[in-house]
Amino acid sequence: MRSLSFLASLAALAVLVSAAPGPADRYAGTRVVRVPGGNSTQVASIDQLISRLGLDTWTSVTAPNHPVDIVVPPARISQFSEEISQLGLPVTVMHADLGASILKESQASASKDFSVSALVNSAWFNAYHSYADHTSFINELATTYPKNSKIFTIGTSQQGRQITGINIFGSSGSGTKPGVIFFGTIHAREWITTMVTEYLAYNLLSDSAAQKYLDKYDFYIIPIVNPDGFVYTQTSDRMWRKSRSPAPSGSTCIGTDLNRNFPYKWEAPGGASTSPCSETYKGRSAGDTPETAAMARFLESRGLSSIGARLFIDFHSYGNYFLSPYGWTSSVPPNNAQIQSVAKGFAAAVKAVHGISTTTGPSGPTLYATTGTTVDHAFEVAKIPYSYTNELRDTGTYGFVLPANQILPTGQDAYAGVKYLLDTI
Repeated sequence: MRSLSFLASLAALAVLVSAAPGPADRYAGTRVVRVPGGNSTQVASIDQLISRLGLDTWTSVTAPNHPVDIVVPPARISQFSEEISQLGLPVTVMHADLGASILKESQASASKDFSVSALVNSAWFNAYHSYADHTSFINELATTYPKNSKIFTIGTSQQGRQITGINIFGSSGSGTKPGVIFFGTIHAREWITTMVTEYLAYNLLSDSAAQKYLDKYDFYIIPIVNPDGFVYTQTSDRMWRKSRSPAPSGSTCIGTDLNRNFPYKWEAPGGASTSPCSETYKGRSAGDTPETAAMARFLESRGLSSIGARLFIDFHSYGNYFLSPYGWTSSVPPNNAQIQSVAKGFAAAVKAVHGISTTTGPSGPTLYATTGTTVDHAFEVAKIPYSYTNELRDTGTYGFVLPANQILPTGQDAYAGVKYLLDTI
């Protein structure tokens, strides 16, 4: 079995090498810059400039002094630079050539010489990997630790890929302890979340000190809940965010933001877009994508079971946030004080590892309004009492194209925070 998996891994690496120039060429010469929000007048001017030039953003201007990360294609660089300078705001260049950064990222992954043993080894976390490699890794992990883990699936994506996870459990077997659920890569371009969720799974199984957690909880870890979108980022568009759902009638724009498609408060205004071309398109109806339907069904099956679930984390990037319900309103749950106390403990545990500061608070008031999200659905519908969004590194140096040398420290941060949670909740 291992030899077959290894051959599949090598084949997948070859595919990644051949596919890499496509996503890189798409962004050749594109610049990504960070602009501070400034005062309210400057914020309005930045928004107008972005709209007038038809620019994409990696973050949004929501308030004065809140930075916005703007993607500027080569044809717009001169005009953008001239107009932004008139606002008197300093510009920080994140990527002078986004295409070059993407190519460097893919070459670093493709150049790694993985042996069979490295598939389930800490060396895995030195590089990013193809979708096929991730499938091999999660299966090899379960094969390596058969007494404490097994593969499970929650459904099938729009394009027919299995949404696969690893169930990790203690000596009493699967399904006997309260659940802990981790999702990764609901937004396709957030590759660091795939690696971090796998790092958590790897350490829960390989770290002897983690046995106490396996005897206390059942873990359900799904590193890639948006497989179609993830594959598309590796073959066509590295910056793709949404699913690959078909365009609705009257539109040519494909994809739904799966983190705006959950039934809970899907209909609430202000936290998602009704435009199919928007990065935050909410879908035609609540839970109308197969991926969201599968995730919601799984969260509810675990959270509402007789054993229940205690913790859910939806991993995202970037910004270094640890966010709690709610996204759709400025109101907070009745037990918000306890929820925030636990979040602050998580942030302290993370900071103790590499000095990384994490902002905590309710999602909507702390960051921006969101509706139809995983975390709000997990908390209110699936009744998982500790439900959080963890926005991983960084805070605006690299954004979504985080260098591979930051995979391991980011995983170490997350593992420290998760261990605090498991000891506390």
